[in-house]
Amino acid sequence: MRLYKNFGYLQSNYELRVWFEDKQIQLYKPLVNDSLSYKIKPLTYKENKIKGVNPYFNYHELKWEVPKLEDMGILIIFKSSTSKKILGRVAVLASEFSPLIGTMLRPILNDSFSVIGNISFQFLVVTPFHHEKNLFYDDVLVSNWGSTIDMIGHRGMGVNRVSYIRENTILSFKTAHLQGIKYVEFDVHLTSDNVPVIYHDFFISLKGVPVSIANMTLKQFRQALSIHTSDLPESPKLHRIGRSKSAIDIKQTTEKNKWLLSDSKFPTLKELFEYVHSDVGFNVEIKFPQNSLLAKSNYLERNSYVNYILEVIFSHANNRSLYFSSFDPDICILLERKQRKYPVFFLTEGKDTCSRHYDSRCISVLEAAQFAQQLGLNGIVTDSKSILKNLNFIKEIHNKNLLLFTYGSQNNLPESVYIQKQNGVDAIISDKISKIR
Repeated sequence: MRLYKNFGYLQSNYELRVWFEDKQIQLYKPLVNDSLSYKIKPLTYKENKIKGVNPYFNYHELKWEVPKLEDMGILIIFKSSTSKKILGRVAVLASEFSPLIGTMLRPILNDSFSVIGNISFQFLVVTPFHHEKNLFYDDVLVSNWGSTIDMIGHRGMGVNRVSYIRENTILSFKTAHLQGIKYVEFDVHLTSDNVPVIYHDFFISLKGVPVSIANMTLKQFRQALSIHTSDLPESPKLHRIGRSKSAIDIKQTTEKNKWLLSDSKFPTLKELFEYVHSDVGFNVEIKFPQNSLLAKSNYLERNSYVNYILEVIFSHANNRSLYFSSFDPDICILLERKQRKYPVFFLTEGKDTCSRHYDSRCISVLEAAQFAQQLGLNGIVTDSKSILKNLNFIKEIHNKNLLLFTYGSQNNLPESVYIQKQNGVDAIISDKISKIR
């Protein structure tokens, strides 16, 4: 868990976050009747202190703000906990943080420059987002944000396999408004020419070949969708990619033919603000690949990726109610640190083990809640199956001063929704709002 709760956002400085577990520090000659302590110091810029937090079990995190990326070099000093003797040091130059996110493995050197062990750690650099409407006092607004949301339309009027209107189209979102749905959920990707678009999957099937949205321009994206959705009834189509599945999981499946109403308008994020009534609130889920195979697509570095999306939102959202969500914990950190106008929720699959994720923040409902609490997020969104299996999770999450929203197939069943609402789940994301409300 990241143990740092913070309100406010980066106005001009850059922020370096470093985290590691005890097991990521290895000494070739283990200490006897002793333990290892550490201290992290800046190599050059010394005006701002590197802030540490109390370890959560064996987990450590530090953060540091600097005015320039060139000031980010750090020195890690390892000492004996009993004698306080310096055992070794690790120096990391500012230039080594230039990827802005990653994992480092560094040797620990003693005073004779002999290697006595190594440390591996993760890092994230947060760059500021500048916009005339990104105002410091919005911190008060979002910190006191309380949800009046009850039901949220999944991709508008619901996913293709459930709805009679094609998901994520202007028609679907407008129909949701006419049906009295006050909030809709949708997924945002970035095309190769940096335009945020509304679509769920990471890939579009072109003649059976999966092509990443991140590798398409906006024009190519729309051409691909016009081909992909032109055959009605629906022809065999690309099997839904789960939240972050690999290219290996992409399959062609034969489905029962189904007619869907569609205006064939798969909008950009900007167009969604223009065409959907401002009374409709937006749950903006930011998609980013968490799998190494998907990451080989033409995805921007996370800071730039988020900044392009924020630029559209701050320019066009005006007074519309809106909140962010993402399955990527680092995207959540960036959203939280770059702005404080809109709430941020952490999405989790809610499984106790998840083979696709190698990040402790993603592996269970309670780990996700711990992360969200310490970062100062507004809540978590999890698959309702996990909540229905253990209703005590609801109280534990609320005790952390977090809101709890759920999604998933169980949310299309009135009896499952009733149980959740009776036990305090704050909002339901569903494909069948008219059936369950």
